[in-house]
Amino acid sequence: MMQSRNAVETSTNRLLSYVFWLGCLVVMAMTSENAWAHTAAANGIELKSEASALFGAPSGCTKPATVDYKRLRNATSEWREIKSQGVRKGSGRYSLLISAIDTKVRKACEKVAKQLGFDCIVRHGEIKNARGLEVADLTRKVSAAMG
Repeated sequence: MMQSRNAVETSTNRLLSYVFWLGCLVVMAMTSENAWAHTAAANGIELKSEASALFGAPSGCTKPATVDYKRLRNATSEWREIKSQGVRKGSGRYSLLISAIDTKVRKACEKVAKQLGFDCIVRHGEIKNARGLEVADLTRKVSAAMG
């Protein structure tokens, strides 16, 4: 009787040990999967040096986009004024008009990004590494938003 009781206790202890270690493995697998998913999502995009975002933060984005900044700039009344009146680069007037263009483009980028769920917009050609993320071209939509 004593021997069978010891055998039952030993079997029970082994079973509990197996269940414990199996639970540990499940927890580790779930934790590492979530950690990898978080790391991939947090990686964002890498920009070339001297590049900056028109909207959002490239380092943590999950849904990036680009725009053709020159095309957007050329469509503004401020740029047409610079060209038609020969406003010299470096002059105060030029700086004011360029600042107005940049503000107009950035506001339109923000509006479109928020409407469509994008979390970062940069200029074409400024992404060094998209890190596997799909990058959309929003030039037409931003141009339309600029009016």
